[in-house]
Amino acid sequence: AAPLNGHDALVVGLGDYFLRSEDREAVMERLAAVAWTDSGAANRVALSKMLRGFAAGAADAKPESNVRKHEDAIARMTDGDTLAEVVATIAAHDGDDAWLRGAAAALAGGSPTTFALIWELWHRAKRMSLAEVFRVELIVALQC
Repeated sequence: AAPLNGHDALVVGLGDYFLRSEDREAVMERLAAVAWTDSGAANRVALSKMLRGFAAGAADAKPESNVRKHEDAIARMTDGDTLAEVVATIAAHDGDDAWLRGAAAALAGGSPTTFALIWELWHRAKRMSLAEVFRVELIVALQC
């Protein structure tokens, strides 16, 4: 497999801050100590400020981003007009990088139905609002 790490999550937009796992208890304590209000905007500011502080302290612990390191190769391998074309390109990858080989191996052992579902959702989500994306994901989670 080719797992994503915490830095990768930031790079692909799945996260906002990188925090160290050993800071979990301190984060929870600080969350409980925040003077929350009835204002969503004020709460977002307080939360972001708190998390930025923890993220600044974790900057040295952030691992290298595999996604960023392999960005050009990922772009080349996924630049296809059809799912079949992209899958064939990834499956044919014969480079010596272990992370990319792991991604190709994970694809080879995966479900073609899942690939098709993800491909379709990815293309449809580009035109959806966040609320629509969440509704579709809920439907997929319940029905698939």
